[in-house]
Amino acid sequence: IVPDRHIYIPQYVINLTEQEAQINQYGETFSIATQVIYIYLLLKNIVETNAHQLSEELPYSVAAINRALRELCYRELLETFGNSTRKVYRIKDTKDYWSKGKKYLFNPVKARCYVNFNFDHTNFQMSNDLALSRLSFLNGRNVCYYAASTKEYNAIDKKYVLNEYDVFEHDYCIIEKFSYDPKVLSKSQYIDVVSLYAQFKDVKDERVQIEIESLVKEL
Repeated sequence: IVPDRHIYIPQYVINLTEQEAQINQYGETFSIATQVIYIYLLLKNIVETNAHQLSEELPYSVAAINRALRELCYRELLETFGNSTRKVYRIKDTKDYWSKGKKYLFNPVKARCYVNFNFDHTNFQMSNDLALSRLSFLNGRNVCYYAASTKEYNAIDKKYVLNEYDVFEHDYCIIEKFSYDPKVLSKSQYIDVVSLYAQFKDVKDERVQIEIESLVKEL
């Protein structure tokens, strides 16, 4: 206590431990960068890595990747060793990494719009029902879904966008704006399997869950 500078109130205490700070920092789902890195490690079958290696392969800074890796450690999905400047992160068991981590996945779709079918969607990846029906034995709805990054979505010419209330009078497809660029995780004509799983993880239809889990098991 320093006279005229500090005041002592015995009824109040503040817990400044690191654990309390982390509980407030991390929510019920991954942050965007953390989800991308979580999926990337699975898709590339990467067991051991560090922030500098990932920064060369993903569109995030070393600082952002370090934050994401710390979040994965906090959620007990990665273990770490080495000092602060040469810290290495490792997946102990891939099956455990998936079974524990999948509950933190969020649906990457932030928004969607209906566009006239004449709109050139050849540069977009198939997603949602369209991707699931093409990749599995499940018959989807006759609706074409495509995934877009925020930049691609915002660049859509408004003359192709349909009013959602008049949409059934036209041939249309649906463009979904993703929280992250889906092409970072997949170079094929489909979004990656884990992002597809995240789109359907809360769907109650048992047939959908069987098919989407089967796709992940193949991965």
